[in-house]
Amino acid sequence: MNPELRSKYGTAQFPGVNLIPKEIAEKKALQRVRLLAVVAIVISIAVVIVGYFGAVAVKTIAQSDLNSALADQTAAVNERDGKVDVYTEYLRLESEEYALTQVGFGEMDYAQLTSAVAGTANAETSYELIYIQGPNAEGFGAPLDDPIFGVGGVGTLQFIAHATSVEEASALVQRLEEVPGIANVTAVSEEFVDENGNLSWKVSGQGIITKLRLMQRLLPTDGVSDIDASETVRLQDPNEEPLPAASASPSASPSDAAAAADEGN
Repeated sequence: MNPELRSKYGTAQFPGVNLIPKEIAEKKALQRVRLLAVVAIVISIAVVIVGYFGAVAVKTIAQSDLNSALADQTAAVNERDGKVDVYTEYLRLESEEYALTQVGFGEMDYAQLTSAVAGTANAETSYELIYIQGPNAEGFGAPLDDPIFGVGGVGTLQFIAHATSVEEASALVQRLEEVPGIANVTAVSEEFVDENGNLSWKVSGQGIITKLRLMQRLLPTDGVSDIDASETVRLQDPNEEPLPAASASPSASPSDAAAAADEGN
């Protein structure tokens, strides 16, 4: 009877008999097991193959990333090496410039100074000798020892001149004293001379050449070598005031400076 009718009307189930031989049933069960085993083996092989190719793909990607990282590292090292060369070149140039500017700081325009000295002569005076001794390899200064300008300042001036009178010779020394960069001009010796019938008052003198005549060309202090060119000045003159340090803060306005001065008073 139909199972649905049996469950609806409560009809009793008839007894059933299995007519399939046991050997056939076992053979069918064995076939199912074999089929399941083959399917499992095929799935396992497929998983292994997929895993292998996945591992190969991961390895390939990792190797590609490694190669890319190595390429980036090589590029960074090359860039660094290039910058090192530039930095080294800057150091070399600044060292050379610093050496040159040490010379440039103590350099004088001798032609201009000689012209200024010669320009002090007039129709009543003339120079026989103008000798200028400026800074040299041994540093600033010259043999003269002056109580105001030190040992020779930065150099000395020696001269021999002829004048028509003592008054003109004194006026010539005064005009030399007024030349910028020359100080403490004195007459060392004076005498009346007759040279081939030419009568004149001969005066020999000397003076101090001050720092005003120096070119004072300095290297900027904001280089990569941290060279402070103002040290050139302080090494030659310990009493020289140091240059003010650069500051990022704004300068005081005139009103602020005036207020600070009033507070100080």
